[in-house]
Amino acid sequence: MRLISVAQARSLWLFSTNDLNPKGRNLTKELLPGLIARYNFLTFPKKPEELNMQTGIKFEDGSFGVSPDAKITVHFNAYTVGLLAITRSSTEETDIFLEDLLGWLADDFNLVPYRKLNIRRMYTSEVYVESKEPLTGLNPRLSDFAQKISQSTGEYTNKAFQFSGISFTGDPSAPGQKQNFILERDIAAPFSENRYFSSAPLHTSEHLSLLDELETILA
Repeated sequence: MRLISVAQARSLWLFSTNDLNPKGRNLTKELLPGLIARYNFLTFPKKPEELNMQTGIKFEDGSFGVSPDAKITVHFNAYTVGLLAITRSSTEETDIFLEDLLGWLADDFNLVPYRKLNIRRMYTSEVYVESKEPLTGLNPRLSDFAQKISQSTGEYTNKAFQFSGISFTGDPSAPGQKQNFILERDIAAPFSENRYFSSAPLHTSEHLSLLDELETILA
């Protein structure tokens, strides 16, 4: 499938952020200005009550150079239970930002290197793609069924219906956060564009690779 755009690439690193600073050194006056300046955040905490790790300390519209000639916009939240970063690039590059951030904290503030911590990583990749094949390729009988819906609702909606989405869901009885792999038509796009939204709990590269495999199945 052809990538149109990345809607969100979220990387959540779960660990006790107190472990970065085991002796509880007060670094607020030094760390915050350095963090804001390093990544050029346009939105950042300005009041003491905004410095609450339980609800999250939020930094938005920052800039991070993933390479010498390429910068991406990044949003960052710090919690007691972990760090969340969001870009519109890829989860891989979102991870690079978090690695850079934690490496800087270790080097400049003598905090514990993140590689020494037990970190659990979770991802959400959201993309818009264009498919050469319609979803009805899964089963031609779906087109017949969609036509019956169109006929049945014609006097009420005057719209043609099409099969528009599939999802794969993890067993809710299994431990851990609920996670879905979704592919559905972009609700704002006409059917003729074959434009889809997809969300997956994966790295962006793995997400796009599975979408390519799904398109092969549809064909």
